[in-house]
Amino acid sequence: MGNDFVENYRGAPPESWTAPFRKALSLRGRPESRSKWYFIWARRFSAFLSGRSLHLASREDAEGFLTTLASSPGIAAWQVEQATDAVTILLGSVFGQEWARTIRIPGSRTPASGWEDILSARGLKPFKKELLREAGASGQQEVRWHMAQMLPRLPLTRRQIPDVFSLLRSYLRDRSVIVQVCALQAMFELSLKGPSLHGPVRELVEASCRTGAPAMRARGRKLLTLIKEDPDGL
Repeated sequence: MGNDFVENYRGAPPESWTAPFRKALSLRGRPESRSKWYFIWARRFSAFLSGRSLHLASREDAEGFLTTLASSPGIAAWQVEQATDAVTILLGSVFGQEWARTIRIPGSRTPASGWEDILSARGLKPFKKELLREAGASGQQEVRWHMAQMLPRLPLTRRQIPDVFSLLRSYLRDRSVIVQVCALQAMFELSLKGPSLHGPVRELVEASCRTGAPAMRARGRKLLTLIKEDPDGL
């Protein structure tokens, strides 16, 4: 990126957190194409700690790192937002730091996880009926891939989970590969709520690895790796 921050914080060597971080990124639906940058930000944060272990990082460390990043020449706002997301997932999902959900982007009054809260089960609950109706009625690919990202987050009942799974499965016939990839990811996430869906999801993931479009095969391989790593969880 050609700036002083990059030169000063080239990153730390790989650590034991890398595998769970990769899994956390996948479970949170972060695109594989962006994972490289998430790891760059995570390693630069590790380097910023000057030898201290990541599990000892504090809110002050995280916000200090992001403030330094934001003030560095050549760093755009979207990069600060992406780095904030990376640090939030790293500290919150991998190291279990509850306070990480309220890390604030420098210059903003809104916690970095504010959009996550909006897309949480609690945030989506008031709109569940409308979202389910729209997801089933719309044939527009832009609507469908957004719906595929939101449906697994809805507070679904036991009866609704199989119905939503069937709806997402129908998205696999959409002409848009983006819709197909989002639907496959959504079915994987939904299966974490319904043990009866474990078998069907594994079959769909394995099939996508064999016969899907390149993007579907790539996502299928990622999900299959997660399934094999934690067979009891799926």
